[in-house]
Amino acid sequence: MDIAVVLVLMTVMGVIHAVGMNSFPARFDDEGAYMSQAWAVLTRFDLSHYTYWYDHPPLGWIVLAVYTGLTGGLMRAPYGVAAGREAMLLFNLVSVALLYVLARRLGLKRPFAVIVVVLFGLSPLGIFYHRMVLLDNLAMPLLLAGFVLVLSPGRKLGAHVSAAAALAMAVLIREIFVIFVPFATWLYWKNTKPENRRYSVALTTTTFFGLVLLYPIFALLRGELLPRSDRVSLFDAITWQLFERQGSGSVFDASSPAGEVTASWLTLDPWILLIGLAAAVILLFVPRLRWVGLVVVLQGLMLLRPGYLPVMFVVPVLPFLALAIGGILDESWRLGSQRLPSRRSGGAMWLRRGLVAASVTALVLVVFPKYQVGVARAMEFDADQPFVKTQEWLENNLEPDEVLFVDGALWLDVVQSGHPQENTIWFYKLDSDPGVDLSGGWESVDYIVSSEVVRNAIYDLPQMETALEHSEVVEVFGEGEGRIEIRRVEG
Repeated sequence: MDIAVVLVLMTVMGVIHAVGMNSFPARFDDEGAYMSQAWAVLTRFDLSHYTYWYDHPPLGWIVLAVYTGLTGGLMRAPYGVAAGREAMLLFNLVSVALLYVLARRLGLKRPFAVIVVVLFGLSPLGIFYHRMVLLDNLAMPLLLAGFVLVLSPGRKLGAHVSAAAALAMAVLIREIFVIFVPFATWLYWKNTKPENRRYSVALTTTTFFGLVLLYPIFALLRGELLPRSDRVSLFDAITWQLFERQGSGSVFDASSPAGEVTASWLTLDPWILLIGLAAAVILLFVPRLRWVGLVVVLQGLMLLRPGYLPVMFVVPVLPFLALAIGGILDESWRLGSQRLPSRRSGGAMWLRRGLVAASVTALVLVVFPKYQVGVARAMEFDADQPFVKTQEWLENNLEPDEVLFVDGALWLDVVQSGHPQENTIWFYKLDSDPGVDLSGGWESVDYIVSSEVVRNAIYDLPQMETALEHSEVVEVFGEGEGRIEIRRVEG
């Protein structure tokens, strides 16, 4: 029965994810960066199309390179990021199946496990981010597989070693996923046989750290582990990520980047965020599901810390928010099934079950109609048209000897259209990558493609800012924040 349910869920979620995935949301700078790095792996056997500086472990875009190489995605897809979105569809389907299995292994009854998957798959917030070519989406199936294997009913050594390997690879794709490892370790400790624990701990620990340590060993072999004046280093990258990166402000300040990011999440889907957080707090008092509550609450507390808040921060917590909601419904139903030694126990039991039924009905009647609107928009709205028209304009008007500063979302498409790579410059690399050497600096630039991400980033990029100040608009596609301006630089 569970297999049939999973197949139905994967089919429904797959159709919803696939229809319109190349049109909504509009392609994003980070997506272009990962696909360009995958292209570099395929065509140049290098880890990046510019200097690889250890901003992330490279396993994620190596996986993308393998997928696009085996499927010919970069040759088929209408644009580079679209090839990556094909891969996101497959990874999301695997996540859907694993999330259902995880819910069942946590003891959730089948209807509540289905609710978990539906919340995860139909949330407009989830659809928006799950379609994007993000390292978080690549790591998600590995993270969920780790928890599923840790909770293996047979408690076999092979399952636990495989869990360690899956979690290690998740960390090697998206290093922030290391915050989930303590929770998996807790479950692992509870789900190992005491007589085998010593041997099991030795093998799983060796597997996890043996894989994760490949990253610093790789940096060491390249002579880039510790700081050097003439080279990038893993140490410098970690220091920048943790201590030097410009903060996003407070989530309670609506004018700050952090406030704008959280507001965008709540605009897409306040239901899974607020109900999930409330459910997680209650789960702190439910022993069998306490770890789910802790995962969500910890993520919530991390929002309050000073520092940089990426827009994709919410992605890893979405399955656990859905699990928290499903877990509360399941636990309430269980309590409703327990008869108390009193004459009124039957009435109390039906009252508790009635409350659960009312909660599920509220989800169906209040939340899911809102989701239907979000799903319809995701399947029908074409948010990528400004990029499509910009790409066409560049292909028809840009001369080979003209130097272009371009959004990362378009870099790969411009290069694949035949424009020389040395004249196609990812906009922030002139100021940040010593490997980019323009003899005339910003005055060597002929055109700038000014998208939202470019306009928001120039204040940290003095040469880019100067180039924009000395440019004039040639063409505009789209409107509002999503508009793209093609600007001619007057040196």
